[in-house]
Amino acid sequence: MTTALYQAKKRARATKAEVEERRKARWRRTSTSPWSVTPEQIAEWNPPTRPTKASDSRSKGFGNISVELDAIDPNALRALVQETIEQHLPPDQFEALKAAEQSEREIITRLVGRVTS
Repeated sequence: MTTALYQAKKRARATKAEVEERRKARWRRTSTSPWSVTPEQIAEWNPPTRPTKASDSRSKGFGNISVELDAIDPNALRALVQETIEQHLPPDQFEALKAAEQSEREIITRLVGRVTS
């Protein structure tokens, strides 16, 4: 039996408690850092703004204006997310992930081409 198949069967036999404990362990290893749109980005991108809802308990420290994330230009938002991800990944690991993603895109494109031909 191959190692990958063995590991897959072993995971399938895991109890619900084991699965939940693994999920919690992954969460504990994951660091999160909230990020928001800065006043400088608001000035540069000029997205629609609205007054911050004082009644919203999540708005503490937001300031007087808010912007909706979906009001930001998709390219600017992608760049912001990529920059944030790159801060948390070693450069060689990020490059490997991008190469894998490109390879997967090429495979999917070829497969779609076969189906539509």
